Amino acid sequence: MERKVSDASRFISTRGNAPETGFAEVLLAGLAPDGGLYMPAAWPQFSAQQIAGFKGRRYQDVAFEILSRFAGDSFTPAELKEDIEAAYAGFTAPEGKTMGHAGAIISGSSGTAQAKKEALEKAGVRVGKTPSETAALVRGLF
Repeated sequence: MERKVSDASRFISTRGNAPETGFAEVLLAGLAPDGGLYMPAAWPQFSAQQIAGFKGRRYQDVAFEILSRFAGDSFTPAELKEDIEAAYAGFTAPEGKTMGHAGAIISGSSGTAQAKKEALEKAGVRVGKTPSETAALVRGLF
C-alpha cells in the first residue's frame, strides 16, 4: 500500500526556481540549487489541545511529534527517533554544560558524552564533533 506524501514533507525553494524535493534531500543539500532556502510546501497544523499536550514532555519526544510531520517517508519512525536522540547527545553543548538525553546519567567520567563517543568509536562508528562534521559524515553515506 502506497503512503500519501503530505505537502509538509515536500519542500520548495523560497526563490521558486528549484525542483521540489523531500526532507532527506533538504537535510543534505542545505540551500536549494537556485540559492533559495527550502521551506515546506505546506505547514502542518497543530490544534491548541495538541500544543498544550507538549507541556511537561521530553524535548526529544516533542521534536519527534513535530518533525515526523515534515519527514514523510524519508525516515522510518524508529530512524527519526534515533536521529533526534543522537542530536541531543551533548557533543556540542557549551563548555561546562551537558545536554542530557533519553534519561542518560551524566556523572564524572561515567556516562559522559565523551565516554559515549569513545565507546562508539571503539565499535567502529565514525562520530561527528560538530553539526557540520556530522552532516559531512552523513553525506559520505550516499
